[in-house]
Amino acid sequence: MGVSEGAEDPSHSAAPGTMSTVHPPRVRLEAFAAGGRAMQAARDLYVSETHHHGRPAGPLAVVEPVLPTDEAAAEVFVGRSAETRDVLAVLDPAHGATGMVVASSVAGLAGIGKTALARSCAAEAVARGWYAGGAVFVDLDGYAPDPTDQVMPEHVFAPMLHALGHQGPLDASVAGQAAQYHRLLAERAAERRPVLLVLDNASGSAQIADLMPRSRVHRTLITSRHTLATRGSRTLELGTLTPVGARALVEEQLVFLSPDDSRTRLDVQGTERLCHLCGHLPLALHIATALLARDPDLTPGALADELARAQRRLDVLDDGERAVRAAFELSYRRLAPDQALLFRLMPLNPGPHIATDAAARLIDRAEDEAARLIRELARAHVVERAGTGVWRQHDLMRAYAIELLGRERDAQGEASNRLIEHYIAMAAAALSTLNTGTATASPAFRTAEEALAWCDREQSNLQAAISMAATFGDGDGALRIQEALIAVYAHRHQTAEWEAAARSAVLFAREAKDYPGRSRALHELMLALESAGRREEALAAAEDLLRFQYMIIMAALQAKRVGECRQLLEHARAAVAESERLLGEDKRRFVHMRREDIARVANARGLDESFQEPGPRPARGLDEILQEYGAPLRADASTAPPGSPQAEAAAWARKALTRLPPARPPSQRFRSRRRRRAEGRTARTGADPRGSGTGRGRELARGV
Repeated sequence: MGVSEGAEDPSHSAAPGTMSTVHPPRVRLEAFAAGGRAMQAARDLYVSETHHHGRPAGPLAVVEPVLPTDEAAAEVFVGRSAETRDVLAVLDPAHGATGMVVASSVAGLAGIGKTALARSCAAEAVARGWYAGGAVFVDLDGYAPDPTDQVMPEHVFAPMLHALGHQGPLDASVAGQAAQYHRLLAERAAERRPVLLVLDNASGSAQIADLMPRSRVHRTLITSRHTLATRGSRTLELGTLTPVGARALVEEQLVFLSPDDSRTRLDVQGTERLCHLCGHLPLALHIATALLARDPDLTPGALADELARAQRRLDVLDDGERAVRAAFELSYRRLAPDQALLFRLMPLNPGPHIATDAAARLIDRAEDEAARLIRELARAHVVERAGTGVWRQHDLMRAYAIELLGRERDAQGEASNRLIEHYIAMAAAALSTLNTGTATASPAFRTAEEALAWCDREQSNLQAAISMAATFGDGDGALRIQEALIAVYAHRHQTAEWEAAARSAVLFAREAKDYPGRSRALHELMLALESAGRREEALAAAEDLLRFQYMIIMAALQAKRVGECRQLLEHARAAVAESERLLGEDKRRFVHMRREDIARVANARGLDESFQEPGPRPARGLDEILQEYGAPLRADASTAPPGSPQAEAAAWARKALTRLPPARPPSQRFRSRRRRRAEGRTARTGADPRGSGTGRGRELARGV
């Protein structure tokens, strides 16, 4: 653990006892040992459709920028020319009518192409330069098996503000964030800078009502499996493709995947029968076409025969479900074993998408090999590209993979361990780069900007990985990932997220029995509250941080290696200085006591004089100490909340009663080691180097 330069000098910050009205200085209480860590071995995920990993702390809202057509992931989109024309007519800011379109599916069919239509139209609108104020896409996950996983407006405000370029800290409350969100939209409207919102997979009005812009300058495109009764909206119901549109999709997709392929033209009847068996559903048609592209000897008619046989085994399903499920099965059976394994394991990733490097760790392969496998899965249309080097599964395909994962009984524990370790390592690299601004300690990222971009892209995965690690009892792993997110929130002064993440980090560090980690989390909580302008809470957090340093000091006293002792004392010294910066004169005596504790432990361990606290302090008796700090010190009358810093410090204090050395007279306290040697090595008098039992009651832990 190092101490950032200037950490102890209160003159670098606001005057003692006053609150900074801008942002607190970024003093870091750094981790000091990379160390090894023990992971729980052979843990399994027992995946099911309704619960396949540890639940995150809440629904994850992933807000993505809409890219123009020439930059978006290439895909064939045909058969919806009339619908595209209707949607673009409303999205045109010059259009004077309502600014909202709701694209829903007939009879609640999944896989009908709602999201594809929304993405295609939004990309075209951005390419035409219609949205100078920004265009964003968010999946509301309205049809999640567990309704509590549905993304609601309160989960969207903060990431939406960030995606739209909001400057400054976010309000700590949901109501405040909602006000900031609508104020930003109003400002963009006044500047005639339209904003496009694409709200995908909404299951009810409650998910969208509070997100709707109040100005007609902006536009909103909503997709749902059901018709939503949204006031002032233009509803567009999507049915299956026409026979002509379905055949056009197959023909164009096959040429896209396999240029100069003429099988659909040579077998027109087989192609039409294939389209019919796919129910004219775009998802099933894409998968069937990918099967043709993978097997040059397979004719459309022969594939239609296979599809018919597969559908007969699925007669319990309705027509739409049967068509999609049969296409899934045919596609999966044609995957090579290593491709099939990656396909089955992908749902173990706790977030909505997975990067190529994470996929490599999932299957324990080199990254270039994993890239080859996942590109083959994309060609088979069982995964889709979500960006450069990022992939996702359609929700129906994900459910199918989860079913296969349970059936094949794959080694989920080892795969999930590797994946969590990957996120921990990358989060630590990002944290190192954000703290230093360079890649000196972290070659994974060359600049802080690269680290921030990675954290933005992976934020939903990181949040879910935190929950996954915590579910498995890996508080240390959860803490390491959380600290990277804390650094991002602090960098951007997102005080609400900063505070919430810091509070979670305190809990994770407590579970992991990581005292420096808990101290760092308490420090971040103090800074977050200070940055939010919440004076009284920040002062209370500063006092908690100061009190907790007794545990750090005791850990230093008991450290086996002198170097570790020094690092812990440096941490405590920086934390005391940070607490003093806010507490000022109100707790001057308390601060002085903490510094003297540091000096006494440093003296007992033979460290240099830089830790010494000048000036004598009057001796105090045990009764005086108990009177000042109350009953929590008494083993038989503790009133501190269980697990609180006070209770834990009290327990440590009782244990320390026989360990802590007595105070030395000032004349001895600052003698150098060289001078002691010259005076006859007085340390070799037969006394315990940690001091005798005299005065132990007087020197009992202070400030619990």
